[in-house]
Amino acid sequence: MGENVCPNCKNPVSTDALFCGVCGTKLAVVPQTVAQPTQVASQQRYPQLFSELDSLIEDAAKKRPGSFLPGSQLEEIYKDLKKEREPKFSAAIQILDHSLPKGSGPRLISMLNKADIYSENHKEAVYTVLMKMDDPQLFQAITLDDSVSPNTDGFFQSLVLAGQSDDVTIKWLGKQSGDRSGSYLPLALLSRINKPQVIDALLEGSSFSYDPERDSSSSNRFARAIFSSGRPGFLRSANRVMGVVGTVAKAVALSKDIANAGSLAALPYVPIEMLENTLTGLASTCMTQRYRLDLIMKLLAQYPQTSLNKFWPADKINNDHKRYVTMAAILLARGESNRITDEVYNYYQARPVNAGLDPVGIFLLVYALVRYRRMLTDRRWNDFLMGLTLRKEEFIARSTKDLIVVYDYPPLINQVVADKKYDASALVYSAVFNKNPANAAIFNAAQKKEDRESLDGWKQDFQSWGYV
Repeated sequence: MGENVCPNCKNPVSTDALFCGVCGTKLAVVPQTVAQPTQVASQQRYPQLFSELDSLIEDAAKKRPGSFLPGSQLEEIYKDLKKEREPKFSAAIQILDHSLPKGSGPRLISMLNKADIYSENHKEAVYTVLMKMDDPQLFQAITLDDSVSPNTDGFFQSLVLAGQSDDVTIKWLGKQSGDRSGSYLPLALLSRINKPQVIDALLEGSSFSYDPERDSSSSNRFARAIFSSGRPGFLRSANRVMGVVGTVAKAVALSKDIANAGSLAALPYVPIEMLENTLTGLASTCMTQRYRLDLIMKLLAQYPQTSLNKFWPADKINNDHKRYVTMAAILLARGESNRITDEVYNYYQARPVNAGLDPVGIFLLVYALVRYRRMLTDRRWNDFLMGLTLRKEEFIARSTKDLIVVYDYPPLINQVVADKKYDASALVYSAVFNKNPANAAIFNAAQKKEDRESLDGWKQDFQSWGYV
């Protein structure tokens, strides 16, 4: 892999880097496309899953060194911040924003973590200042703190680290990308660091679970955090989603319906405001883990000599089922040896879905097979996939069928389409954007009014989301 030079700090950067790993400057380069085994859906030019976060990350990565303020003046500033009384609070923020005083970052982080500053608006104002600081002590204070809350604070602390690419930051972001609200942002930041160490961080953070009782209380935390940044684009997106009619409105109205969640999770791209503001946590968790797998596969293609031995063999991670699922998906996607394939298959056969395999794990495995092993000839796995389409668990059955259709999985797509159990969204994507001729004929031939409205509605929605 070649190297370029950052126009700002003159440090070497890889040819496919989007940001400088030293100063955070956005680079005017086009990332090299890494060849993937699947050459159908990956060819479609739809928006990146995290494109909505680009402007936030870019602004947060623009850091500058601070100046010196006397200790007595800093103490007065801290007191004014803690009291949270206007106009003194705003005046203190203005001084901090202008001077970015050296050494103040760790103290401000400590005040936020201890809830010395309680108002969400005031906390956001402090974080806005912290995001501009180029202070190694500040970065260390964040990465060494295990008490960070998983919602607003975790979101902003991740942004404070934007542009950093040292090993400690990578490990911290990997941990934050696990089973917590707002894990999209750490994944988005890790996707911009082209180092093999990111693979380990992504695997270490590959925890996930789905708790239906948790959906109503936590699914909107990340949305609240990102919308509270006051970005008009995000607010417009949220208002647009909540006010539209047609299939998106139906998806919003049916966001608690598990089968529909399976269909939306199977799509290559769904706007982030829908994932975090209107869908169930199950769909959101599946999308997060799918993107984690894609990032790992991309990095493995760039660093093919990376060893995964410490995450395998299976007996080392059987007590950590979630990591096993991620590793199994990666190994199957890479087309590992028959011995490893046998180990994974036997493991799944020994643990039926209703005896311990959660829907997120099944989704990830199915995605790995249909996305990366398009011409899989192992009959056992194809029988396994077809068996999932018949499961009584609606999410597992629907998401498996729709993934097969969306990614035009050759061994099984004709059989699944013949059964007519997939969702209209999958058919539209396959027909219109993957240009599958058989499904295009079905799409064009639909005559019933309700079928026509549903198919045309999904096509319109996809176009509004940026699919071409």
